[in-house]
Amino acid sequence: MINKIFLTLIGLTIIVNADFDRHNGIILDFNTGFEWQDNYSDNSNNIKESTWSNAIKYCQELNLGNKSDWRLPSRKELLTIVDKNRNRPAIDSTFRKTSSNFYWSIDRFEGKYVWGIDFFYGSKGRYDENNEFLIRCVREDKKNNNF
Repeated sequence: MINKIFLTLIGLTIIVNADFDRHNGIILDFNTGFEWQDNYSDNSNNIKESTWSNAIKYCQELNLGNKSDWRLPSRKELLTIVDKNRNRPAIDSTFRKTSSNFYWSIDRFEGKYVWGIDFFYGSKGRYDENNEFLIRCVREDKKNNNF
């Protein structure tokens, strides 16, 4: 696993953290070992949008990269891919499919409200589970690098 890339320009060495890697529409986060969905070919290359209960079902039924153990992430997991140095969307540029909008998490707040992350600025919020918002599924890479 490569965690750092060294660039030498005019005798100056710069260390760049390579936190993410992309392969076949899946993003591997080297810091957490999570794999993130970034391929929506099952939805005409549009990010899937649905109610919260349908978002859970969508992730459970997703088969991407010959892997079927996808799930809806927690809000803490979603926060690990927020890049506070960016906005519109507030996410690393390795992610090609991202909308500056609200993404569901698995975490309930109270009653029919659910936590999620708005990738406009990377802030958390809570909304009624019957609203339709975006979905980004996650799985744990048990080997820490399946590529």
